[in-house]
Formats: sequence, structure tokens, C-alpha cells
Amino acid sequence: MTSRRFLLAFGLALAIVAGGAQATTRFWLLQGVAFDDGAIAIGSFGYDDATKLVTTWNVRVAAGPGFLPFTYLPGNGAAFESGNPGYYSANLAVPTIIVRATDAGGLGVDRDFRLTTTAPLDGALSTVPLDLATLHDRSGGVECYNCGGARVIVSGNLALVPFPPPVALVDVIEFYHAAFGHYFMSAVAHNGLAIHGEDPLGRGTGDFPGHPIRSRAAIDAALRGNSIAWVQAENRGDSAYRGHRRGVVQVHGHYLLVYDALGSGAPPAAASFGLQFASGTRLEHGDTPGLMVARNEDATLRVATSDNLVFDTIASGQESPPLGWISPRYGELQPAPMLRHKPGGNTGPFATILSAEAAAASVASIEGLAPRSGVHAFRVTTDRFVDYVLASTSVGEEEVVAWDIRFVGKLLWLRTVEGRPRELRWLAARRAAWQAHGLDVRASEPVDELLVRVSPTGSLIKGGSSNQLSAMWFGETIA
Repeated sequence: MTSRRFLLAFGLALAIVAGGAQATTRFWLLQGVAFDDGAIAIGSFGYDDATKLVTTWNVRVAAGPGFLPFTYLPGNGAAFESGNPGYYSANLAVPTIIVRATDAGGLGVDRDFRLTTTAPLDGALSTVPLDLATLHDRSGGVECYNCGGARVIVSGNLALVPFPPPVALVDVIEFYHAAFGHYFMSAVAHNGLAIHGEDPLGRGTGDFPGHPIRSRAAIDAALRGNSIAWVQAENRGDSAYRGHRRGVVQVHGHYLLVYDALGSGAPPAAASFGLQFASGTRLEHGDTPGLMVARNEDATLRVATSDNLVFDTIASGQESPPLGWISPRYGELQPAPMLRHKPGGNTGPFATILSAEAAAASVASIEGLAPRSGVHAFRVTTDRFVDYVLASTSVGEEEVVAWDIRFVGKLLWLRTVEGRPRELRWLAARRAAWQAHGLDVRASEPVDELLVRVSPTGSLIKGGSSNQLSAMWFGETIA
């Protein structure tokens, strides 16, 4: 996996002329700036000494005790001259530049970067040393949260440059957007599919991409019933993710089936799939291949993957590439386990079962098929039952066939116990048949939702009306 990087511009604005002809923006580059914790700061800002306006800024600081790596930009705060001559320095002619990221230390807690110079920033000197002995316990040269718990600048100067420095590559873990309250990270740092570590939204410059988004999701299906629900979307646009489909089937009372089908232009070897957990979650391998068990306090989640997915890694708090982080609240990052799998040489579809049942069955295998375009089918084999899921986005009433099950409709879930069908659920369908088991359930017209449950003690049918529905089970008529 490769670390995804965002393009961040060092210098985003042109000179701002405010008032008279003497107003001139000069660009100053941070050189050798370091804190007392060993971290460094790099970047630049534009400053007009006549109007005392900071016109542009891009300052990147490294991590240290109590400080996450961070990039100050116009999109996540403000920058200004303190407007308080003599407060930070006895020299009334020198400025103190304050760059502030709103709420970047948490809701209501701003993050400040301050520096005070030893000479005016009027262009008379091409290199201006920083004042390392500012007044008030050196508070004129610090980084701090609401200016408490500061780290002090102990070295550095400013160099006059004719233009803002060029675009630079910045690790995306260091790019924070206050409006969204979280850090942007690499493609592999998120839930779901990553291809070549490429972000599906494309590279961004500054706060926003500045170009049309390369990918967008189009919903193929969205159906919900009382016993089962299904949603599927397709990734469209000009990127490696084009044609990728992700679907989720919720079988109420049992599990979630999450599946992915790659587009024709995405080689399986370049793909990986992630699942992010909360902080404090413990992940351990289960008692069968492909099974992971996640525990957090009293909650347990079993994660089983299809036979064509193989375990890749579990990462927490990894910085290069960034992996295993969550943002529990505004402006805060916490390490948390991320589980990743990669394809085992098959083109898919790839599937994951998420089950929180207290007495969940042990999944032995999950097989995926794509019988034809727009159709995905899965067989889930456990130590107690075998489930079949057929999902179709086809227009019209074209029959779907998988494992000798014939289905006309949008979504089918069928459970067998000891080789005999026990329960059927469907959405927007009119027929399900399995000749080998004498099963044939049909309606005279599509029925939005149907549930049929058969046990040794009787049968239950919900959905449809008696005059439009007929059902045979084990060759016997039950409706």
C-alpha cells in the first residue's frame, strides 16, 4: 500500500493592495524553525507591512508531545498581525504574526502558531531572525491550544522570497479541514475499497479540489422491507474506481452482507478492502479461516470474508502510510484498529459478513458469483445452515439462476438447514423456485416483500395476498 498525498499550495493568494500605493505584499519563507520538543515548522506567508495584513499562509508543523502534525491554511482559520505593539517584544516596530486554526484543538479550542521577528518585515533585510526571547515567558514564539500547553520556538529565521514557494507534497494525515472536523487521509485509511492507494475523489489543491470531482456514486438499488433491506451503488467517473459497485444486504436479526464488485479497469492485485473499528476494539483471529472477532466492552462482532479475500494487516495509529485512525470529535485523532483484506487472485464479487448475534454460527465459507451483468449471488455456508442471496438490478423480469435456484425479482434470501429450505425472504419479486427441493413460490404480479418460514411444526407467510400468491414447499402446497 502507498501513502496517499494531497497537493497543498505553499501560497494561495496574490498580493492584496489595500489603500495607497505603498502597500506591498512580501513573501516570507520559514527557515530552520524548530520547537523545544524537537519538532520543526516549514512553510511561508505573505505579509503587507504597510497595512499589517497577512494575505496568504501555509505553515506545516510536525508532531510532538500533545501535538498532532498539522497544516495551517486559509481554509481552516485565519492569520493576522497581533495588533498589540510592545506586548511580545520591547521593539515596537516588529510584528508578531499569529496563524490560528479555528476549533482545531477541539470544539471551542483554537490552535495557534505565533512568531515574532527581531526586525520589521519591510524588505530592508532579506533574512530576518526570529525573536527567541519574547516577553511573557516567550509567548510570542510558540504553538499552543488557546495558548495553554505551549511549545516554544527555539530557532529559525524568515527569508524574503520573490514569489510564494511552489506547490509541495504534504502527507495527507497532516491536512485538517475545520469545516469537516477531521483530517483527510490516504485512500487506504478509509473503509472500503482502495485501488493503487488512489483517492477516488482525485488530488486536491489547498482546501478544495478546484476541479470537478472525478468520481461520484450512483444508486443502483435501494429497497427496504421489515425483514430484509438492500442498497447498491456504482462508482462512476474518470478514475480507477469506475464501474466499482458496493452493496449491502441487511438480513434483519442475522447479519449484514457487504459486497464489492470491481470495475473492468481495476486489477484485483491493485485492490484492498478496509474496515475501520472504534478505539479500544480488540481484534483477534477466529476459529475458522477468514474469521475475525472484534470485541469492545460488552459488544462482539464477527467478521467473515469470502473465499476470494485474504487477510492483509491490522494497523492502529500508523503514520506511514496513515492507517488506523479515527476522529472522535472535532479536531482530534485517535489510533484505532483498521482491518484490511486483499483479493486472492479472483475478480470477485468479494463479500464480508458482519454478525453481532450472541450465538452466531461459525461461517465456513462465502462464495460469490456474477451470473451476468447486474446480478450478484452469494452462498454462505456455516456449521448450522447454508444461506443463498441473489440480488439483481436488471430492468424487467429477466430470470436469475444460481446454484439451480431460479428467481425473478430484485432480492432473494433463502436459508436451508440440513439441506432443506427453512425460510425465504424477497423484495420486489414474483417467483422463486428450486426444483431439487420441490420449492416454487410465485405471485401473479410482483410482491414488494414476502416472508415464508417453514418448520416441522407449521408454516408462516407474510406479504402478498391469498388470491395472488401460491407456494409449494418440499412439493407440498402451503399457500
